[in-house]
Amino acid sequence: MNNKNLSNIALATIIAASILVVVAVAENDIPTPPGQPHSSIIPIGHNLCDMIADPARPYLYVSDSTDNAVLVVNTETDMIEKSIWVGSKPTDMSINSDNSTLYVVLSGAPGSIAVVDLENQTKADTIIHTSYEPRSIEAMKPGRLHLLRQYNNYVSWRKLLIVNMENDTELDTDITAFDIEITRDGNTLYLCDSESSTAAGIKKYNITTDTPALVKEVSSGTSSGEKIKLSPDESRIYVQSRGEVPIFSTSSLDQVGTLDPESQGVVDVTLCPGGKVAYVATSYEEQYEYANRESNIYVFNTSTFTRERLWSASGHIKYDEYGWSKGSILETSSDGDKLYVFVGSGYDYDIEVFGASTKGDLNFDGVLTPADAAIALELAARGDWDPAADVDCDWRVTSVDALIILQAAAGAP
Repeated sequence: MNNKNLSNIALATIIAASILVVVAVAENDIPTPPGQPHSSIIPIGHNLCDMIADPARPYLYVSDSTDNAVLVVNTETDMIEKSIWVGSKPTDMSINSDNSTLYVVLSGAPGSIAVVDLENQTKADTIIHTSYEPRSIEAMKPGRLHLLRQYNNYVSWRKLLIVNMENDTELDTDITAFDIEITRDGNTLYLCDSESSTAAGIKKYNITTDTPALVKEVSSGTSSGEKIKLSPDESRIYVQSRGEVPIFSTSSLDQVGTLDPESQGVVDVTLCPGGKVAYVATSYEEQYEYANRESNIYVFNTSTFTRERLWSASGHIKYDEYGWSKGSILETSSDGDKLYVFVGSGYDYDIEVFGASTKGDLNFDGVLTPADAAIALELAARGDWDPAADVDCDWRVTSVDALIILQAAAGAP
């Protein structure tokens, strides 16, 4: 919902609804907003390895290595609309810079990468073959695939491999990494080094040519660094370590902050499309399920680095003990209204969805009404915050948010 100028037709309706809201607040006849948002389960029960939101379409793509398929989830209905067979045991995925193509690593067919046409949601006849076994993939640079391939027979030790799709050649490098991210213009690569014995290294490379040039490197300051995540505006790098998430400036590689859930077992971090909210998931090795460990999601304000919410998952959040796949365990919808997380155990995972189907639906009845605006006003009066009520995404819940909800409830443009 956008905060547009209210039309004359809707204005009278909104004023009347506002009066009802004020009366409801005065009478204190308002349900208390939940500390944890509504959640639901998309039942799948398969070995799910990665998920990625389509920036241009209301879809979430999920690699299902049980059915050898990519599942297409409609993020407006949270229904699986399609299952696209891609090949043996799909794991990590990446969407290219123009959002036309999805590339899928096939771990059951070493050296093979499937190609999916996102416009038609069909698997292309082309299979990309490499000389090595890829683990992670980035497809942001046009005409190139940047892969992390396994070496030394240890799944967490990886080297950068560059595939030129224009002439079917590849360049194997000596650059070691545990995870990589590439900017949207395809010119800069960031990585977390996998081979430091004392601290994970963060490195920045210029990749305007097929010979990556090191620009700068720093220590992450943590004993381990695993996944990294670029902020939506590409100004920051978030580094997932086991106990916290240090944050670095992409321009200087100086550390600018830390997200500390005050809990061991950080397994993934993701950000809402606006970059103002970060979600940090914690989990544990399944054999230690009863050792006072929990599967939680921590909600952070990325401006202040403060923890705003603690959400409990309905089950065990996926934990990849051996780092076999660097696929996302957490992902937001492209509009930022929902958070998706893998929950389950072993090779049996479902997707838990946090958030209302419609932002602003604070009583979760599936429709926007003045009652939702009343809840927003109650939050504003208490100085409290809730992501579903913060419809203008300014990390505050105010009367403006309530008015936007009323506008939508009245059907105003």
